Amino acid sequence: MATAAIDTLRYAEKLKEGGVEASTASQMARALNDELVDYVPTKADLEPRFASMEAAFEAIAARFEAVDARFDALEARIDSLATSLKLTNTMMVLGFGLLGTLGLFQLTRDSSAAAPVVIERLVPSNALPVEPTP
Repeated sequence: MATAAIDTLRYAEKLKEGGVEASTASQMARALNDELVDYVPTKADLEPRFASMEAAFEAIAARFEAVDARFDALEARIDSLATSLKLTNTMMVLGFGLLGTLGLFQLTRDSSAAAPVVIERLVPSNALPVEPTP
């Protein structure tokens, strides 16, 4: 049996209040309800659909949270690599600075060259003093 789409009694009463005869008002209310039952969904018809949509939205939200967590982990890894790269860069600059101070290498800058910083060896490697190990 189909569920009523409208409150037929209340609708018929309103028609009667508007001057429609009682039998005509009742017949109109039933006819309207019969037509609406086939085409207008009721709350009971819609609730399962809303529940499934809500479950789908919750699943999507969980996936977004997982992506956010992965993004946060990736961002932390990038920050760690950036810090490591800064440390490595600083160590290289200090190392080449020390070697330059010892007179073994010289750094020159040439912005027109393919490599803007050029490392020149001032002392041939066979000229470096090597002490025998005991």
